[in-house]
Amino acid sequence: IAWLAVDEPELHATEQQVWDTIRGFRKFDPYHPVFMNNSIMGIPARYADLDTDILSIDDYLTNRPGRSVKSVVDQVEIMVGVGRMERKPSFMFLVGNNTTLHSREPSAAEQVAQTYGTLIAGVTGIYYFMGQPMVKKHWEAYIRTNREILSLSDVIFSLKKGATAKIVTPGIKQMIRNHEGFLYVITVNVDDKPVDAKVTIPAGINLATHVEVLFEDRKIKLNNNTFNDSYKPHQRHVYKIKIE
Repeated sequence: IAWLAVDEPELHATEQQVWDTIRGFRKFDPYHPVFMNNSIMGIPARYADLDTDILSIDDYLTNRPGRSVKSVVDQVEIMVGVGRMERKPSFMFLVGNNTTLHSREPSAAEQVAQTYGTLIAGVTGIYYFMGQPMVKKHWEAYIRTNREILSLSDVIFSLKKGATAKIVTPGIKQMIRNHEGFLYVITVNVDDKPVDAKVTIPAGINLATHVEVLFEDRKIKLNNNTFNDSYKPHQRHVYKIKIE
């Protein structure tokens, strides 16, 4: 897909060394993107002007005590915004297990939330720092979430975007797509507390009377393009609605 030529250069390299490495990769292979991965402190510092083809950070959830999924997603939204201004895609390097340096690994729920939250923020590539997971259910969450996102790839990258759904509940991130006769609303609760949410689809779209909740084997009644649902801490819901 691309060459990750330099990782966290602000921790170990001079600007000239990074320049020489990136140029060397481009000379070696002019047909694939070449980029570096920054820790968060590198984005506004001396490496911000380097001509990388992709923006990437690894602002890990577990890199210091007290980090929240929301704080990670907030940084991703900043990076994606810069990338759009520069017409460059953004990748996110998420932590899976890095307990050689960190005190813990993300929980299963945190992994789901940071992955979906990052995706909804607008990245086009997700990859993980993955040591041996310490807890089986955490590993199972990685596999399950990866399968879900792969199954949604055509939806996520659909060029036919739907109108923005309205979710006024704090902590709920959402992405809406129009694909092959269905409206998809991909949502996640990035907070660590349960919430109830009201989802409203803009008027002017004629929809079926029920919402299918993917990966959960349940349906919700749709009234006047509006429905309600509950979220556990860090829970994702993916809604599929037929366009009549």
